Amino acid sequence: MTSLKFGLLESDLQEILAKHERHFKMFGDLEIMILGGTGFLGSWLAKSLMYANNELNLGMKIRINSRRLPEGDFTSDVQRTPNVFFVTKDLRFLTYEDVSSVDLFFFAATASDGTATNFEWQLSTTLGFSNLLSIVGKESRNRCAQRAKFVNLSSGAVYGKRKLSIDKALSEIDGLSFQDDLSEYGKCKAYSEKLLHQFLQNSQIDGRNLRLFSLFGPGVPLDRHFAIGNFILDAYLGRDIRVTGNPKTKRNYIYPTDAISAIISGSLQHKFYDLNVGSSRTTELIQVAQLIANQFSVDTSYKNQSNPPNFYYPDITRLHESCELSDYVTLEDGIQRWMTWLRLLK
Repeated sequence: MTSLKFGLLESDLQEILAKHERHFKMFGDLEIMILGGTGFLGSWLAKSLMYANNELNLGMKIRINSRRLPEGDFTSDVQRTPNVFFVTKDLRFLTYEDVSSVDLFFFAATASDGTATNFEWQLSTTLGFSNLLSIVGKESRNRCAQRAKFVNLSSGAVYGKRKLSIDKALSEIDGLSFQDDLSEYGKCKAYSEKLLHQFLQNSQIDGRNLRLFSLFGPGVPLDRHFAIGNFILDAYLGRDIRVTGNPKTKRNYIYPTDAISAIISGSLQHKFYDLNVGSSRTTELIQVAQLIANQFSVDTSYKNQSNPPNFYYPDITRLHESCELSDYVTLEDGIQRWMTWLRLLK
């Protein structure tokens, strides 16, 4: 019987642990801080670390940063879990005391769901990132031990919109020449990547930029701007799946367990500063819609099909050169897991 643990499928958490038990043991006795640890990706990472810490008795100390405590069970889960606690503070106002003794930082603090209506979150992200790196750099210089490591969870949004008109996998080198047509979210991610590179050149910290592409699965909002989430909601409610835009649009969907695997492996590799993170399977929007429609016996409808398609999928050659990854969760399996999770939440 599948059950929930920390609000996720325990079978998913077990899968991550089984793949990376050796890597998790390398985190033993470290102090880890997750910035933006209550968002979609940040909470997946936090819960994966919490689960591994408990199951393997690793002795990790985990700090989860958020501007406010999350609603629901996450807060109580953290409060009941040893060596895990929240740091509820805007990134701009973090101090030396908030980050002292942290060995490994994961930065996942940029809002990506399109709900922000003012520039406060942009300021919090960019100025907060700068503040944090400055503090970490100073703190690292005071260390006798190994420098702190900083893993920036970035995004394919740094490539800009014009590149999406070309049906070609996006390589890391393309992302170094940031476009002038970035979204507000993309601008924040581009800023953080550039700033981290500057700090790396000054050897104040050790760091990585991991550019994550299209994620799908438990926790992805169903009622926002994520097409696959909209499709799941349509199917869940028994109505036609509505495809808006060119159905030949291509994406590269990755299930959260694989994304966390890439983050864990990517944080430990020493070959590249920048890594694209995606699955090994590129899928057209029409294929995604039809797959979900077939599984749930609903029809599909189309709107604005004459719009040009866009292509948002990464070249993951570097990822496979430097990380131990295999057996990606298929789109079919991931959707089934997603629906199981939704049923268990009811």
